[in-house]
Amino acid sequence: MKVTIIRAQNGWILEEEIEHEFDENCSVTQQVFEDEEHPSQSYSEANSLANLLWSAFQLHYQSKWEGGITLDVHEKGREEEFIEEYEEERYEAGEYKISLPDANPADAFRDFYPIVDDDQMPETD
Repeated sequence: MKVTIIRAQNGWILEEEIEHEFDENCSVTQQVFEDEEHPSQSYSEANSLANLLWSAFQLHYQSKWEGGITLDVHEKGREEEFIEEYEEERYEAGEYKISLPDANPADAFRDFYPIVDDDQMPETD
């Protein structure tokens, strides 16, 4: 079997070329995985691609009793998730909550974080 993934303007196209056992011929099937409406274009594209990969390689994904591929699509970036978890931990511990400006909270957090508990900011992209 040959698998081809093509990016279209509003989604992904999965082409599968399947060889027939009974003769030398092949058949080609196409499936379209359309991007869903979402405020984040990259999340929408990643989610439709994840659906395509599941469809094409379902047998290779991890199951209850078998090892295999796992794939997660996150709506937020790693740093944004880290900031939210950090704020939640501090707030639950009865400590302050960090107020970050709406313009670029990641930059403000990088400036603030090194002085908290002498920890070091985790590496990000």
